[in-house]
Amino acid sequence: MSSCADDATAPPESAAPGREDVILVAASNTWATKKVMPTARFQLVAGAVNNIVYAIGGTNATLSPLKTVQAYNPATNSWATKAGLPAGRRGLNGAATIGNKLYVAGGFGSSATLTKTLYVYDAPSNTWSKKADMPSAGGCGAEGVINSILYVYAGCTGVPFGDKLFRYNPSTNTWTTVAAPPHQHAGGAGSVSMGKLYLAGGSDDGGSLTNTLDVYTPGTNSWKTLAPIPSLRAGMSGRVVGGKLFAIGGSDDLGNTVGRVDVYDVASNTWSTKASMPTARRDFGLALATGLLIAVGGAADDGMGNTTVLKTNEAYTP
Repeated sequence: MSSCADDATAPPESAAPGREDVILVAASNTWATKKVMPTARFQLVAGAVNNIVYAIGGTNATLSPLKTVQAYNPATNSWATKAGLPAGRRGLNGAATIGNKLYVAGGFGSSATLTKTLYVYDAPSNTWSKKADMPSAGGCGAEGVINSILYVYAGCTGVPFGDKLFRYNPSTNTWTTVAAPPHQHAGGAGSVSMGKLYLAGGSDDGGSLTNTLDVYTPGTNSWKTLAPIPSLRAGMSGRVVGGKLFAIGGSDDLGNTVGRVDVYDVASNTWSTKASMPTARRDFGLALATGLLIAVGGAADDGMGNTTVLKTNEAYTP
């Protein structure tokens, strides 16, 4: 989770007599099925550079962390394989964009061990580099960028109820620990709007789901609790589009995977419900590219203890 962008959706052009070159634009608040991701996986993250979506890491039914990186081009509806992560990771804190680079922090490595690594992907050169470690290990969180500074929320840290918020300065390659939120949001929806970091829903280390929405203001290093999200869910993904936080999918308090989409309006401090994702799922990657929210991969539970790992790729027009 990273940057905010303005809505760029235009109404469809009406067909004129004799014209055969009319470009059809998807209606707002609609989902469309796109070409599936080559590798089925969940607990992955996704981010975009120059309108190309990068699906990073994750795991399959074996729960072994993957190095896999695949890029989706919405303009051509096609996938390409890219340089893999330096080490396999699942349950990363997110993928945030600064310039032409994607920053992915923490997550679980081998033997289900939480890590504190920061890997940076340079899209033009298709290369990865390792930067300074986070102050402590963590995953299940969210990332956002404010004034070219990376903020990483670690929702699970291996320390009971010990979630953390870290700040990373790319120009100095240094980290600072800042104020943690008043509520834990492991597997919640998080993103940045108007210079503030929003965290909605998720769970705590005891497995209890929360409907709280907390917002962080860097200037005062403080948090404020706002209007609660309408439904209890964890394993969500979130992005901000046009000043609105989209909290998508996840698992409800009964353990059912859902496609629900709740949208928070930053200006009015209110929530509304939008068209559900066609495929109910949790722990999927979500990125914003070409004005679309691109949801890739994830896992679906059938309520009887069976989980399907997905290649699904669906795009939402705000």
